[in-house]
Amino acid sequence: MSEIFVSHVEEDKDSALEIASQLELSGYTTWYYERDSEPGPSYLLQIDRAIEQSLVIVVLISADALVSVQVTKEVIRAHEKGLPFIPILKGITHAEFQQRKPEWRMAMGGSTSILMPPTGCQPVVPHLLAGLKQLGVVPGAGKSTTAVPAAELPAPGRWKLKRKAVALAGGLLLFSGICFYSLGFTPGKIALELRVARSGFASEFTENFIEGKKFWTGGENWKVVDKKLQIEGPGVAFLKDRIYKDFIASFDLQLLKPNGARWLLRAQDESNYYLFQLTGPQGNPPNVFKCFRYRRGNPQLLVLFPVNLDLSDPTDWIHITIEARGSQIIHKIDVTSQPKEKSQNLADLEDRAFSYGYIGFGAESGEEFYLATITISPQLQDP
Repeated sequence: MSEIFVSHVEEDKDSALEIASQLELSGYTTWYYERDSEPGPSYLLQIDRAIEQSLVIVVLISADALVSVQVTKEVIRAHEKGLPFIPILKGITHAEFQQRKPEWRMAMGGSTSILMPPTGCQPVVPHLLAGLKQLGVVPGAGKSTTAVPAAELPAPGRWKLKRKAVALAGGLLLFSGICFYSLGFTPGKIALELRVARSGFASEFTENFIEGKKFWTGGENWKVVDKKLQIEGPGVAFLKDRIYKDFIASFDLQLLKPNGARWLLRAQDESNYYLFQLTGPQGNPPNVFKCFRYRRGNPQLLVLFPVNLDLSDPTDWIHITIEARGSQIIHKIDVTSQPKEKSQNLADLEDRAFSYGYIGFGAESGEEFYLATITISPQLQDP
């Protein structure tokens, strides 16, 4: 049983995924077709059952949705069940939707709609959560509370069976853990796999540190100064709940100390990831770009490449561009005070150990730098 059914047309599936993901980050359970339908049984029966078992229906209303017979069926079925509606308008006004779909207007009654801006779903999430609260729907409300009858055994007999079951379950968990660990599935990796299966990959993201460190986990001693994150070693921090596969990203660095800076890509957890280190004029060795693969905390140097740019000016901003596609991760570096023709393509990393994961930054002792203006755009892999 889910608390929220997300009704949408196929053309809006990315927006529906983002809405569902944001709701689930707040603790709600959702149902949407692309993830939760099963192959084989009738999709109509599956959708009907999902609506029947939901508490609220969120309808993503766009020009494509207004001509969808399927979305109309879902709206009618939810109305028949008496579910409350939360309409989210995408590229269409409330008046236009009501004029073009009078049957939807009748079904949804006086439900207040939310307008999604062109930038995406993120701004509507607080309003959506507030609306759910007003409707009395809280995370966990969809869980079954049906009582399970007690076994008709004497108490000592039930206790013996319980102890045997606990011992057997513990043995199976231990054996499974050993098998998973031997295959490289750490607890962090398993949690990552479950999060991807549940919510999918993250959408486009821009960080200007206007809201401090809201989107970051770790780096407790780091601080935000004039929309820049001041990173000082030792330590690492990751973007919260944002998992990427193929992507194009960029960010700006300013070396406050001439040792260097580090960033982490496709991290499975805090022990398994790719680490990239740019060393400054006092790095070890100076002015190089290094690529590491970390497995269970153990580093393996994959690439060491000289940087043929002057990184000695502490007022310079260093612009890093990354393209991660399949097994290849490509870096490019520019320095603001130097001519564009001096920009450099850094070493291309070709490795298949980690195909997706978190993005983070870090520093060792003696390293300190500013981080500013991060953009991440997910990319579809070529067929």
